[in-house]
Amino acid sequence: MADLVPLVCLAPAGAGASFFAPWGDAAERAGFALTAIDLPGRERRFAEPPVHSVPAAAEHLHPEVSALLAGPGGGVLLGHCLGAWVAYHLARLLTRAPQPPRLLLCASGSAAPGTVLGRRATGLPDDAFLRTVEHNTGFVHPAFQDEELRELLLPALRADVEAAESYRPDWPGRTPFPVLAWRARADRLVPAAEAAAWQRTAGSFAGLTEYPGDHMSLPEHGPALLPALARTWHSLFPVPATAASVEHPC
Repeated sequence: MADLVPLVCLAPAGAGASFFAPWGDAAERAGFALTAIDLPGRERRFAEPPVHSVPAAAEHLHPEVSALLAGPGGGVLLGHCLGAWVAYHLARLLTRAPQPPRLLLCASGSAAPGTVLGRRATGLPDDAFLRTVEHNTGFVHPAFQDEELRELLLPALRADVEAAESYRPDWPGRTPFPVLAWRARADRLVPAAEAAAWQRTAGSFAGLTEYPGDHMSLPEHGPALLPALARTWHSLFPVPATAASVEHPC
């Protein structure tokens, strides 16, 4: 539907577009046209080699996301954990265009860009790497218990973890777009203060919203947050009055 606001979603490290599959109907009810994007090496792009840095991921996704958010209408970029940093870098690229779209960045389960939390995992042997990821996030997908699946899935997860642990944004100044932060109350990787630190980089900070659950519970609890996200979007970017809506005297 033409009146739906584009909502482009980026998954956390090691995950793909299906991370947001539970949101489909709820997104449309809230007024969004949801598109979840796969990074190289994930799900529909499994055959492509994964990228090892946030800027490289953003450059890969830029043409697709630019097409989704083209025109004056713009939309919402939402990323969880690593996906929030890729979304941030993408939003920076998009707003450098001659006619930048209206954008709201929703950063979920993430500290401010370049703030590495938890134990470093890059370069560790497989078992130690997975134990560290589980320690940091409280979760490792059960597929990693299967040796064949582990061999298939580890390269993408390793690339994502390396991208997160190496990211040092060099964008000057505050963002030219507003930022809203989300955080699960029991997220042991991202404390509330670190999630709220997005306000240091945001030209306009739309606040921190907390929801139930832990670091990886966004698929379950996200649908309940979407109506408030829609209200935030419309408060920041109200629909301008058109000539057809203005009454004129006879």
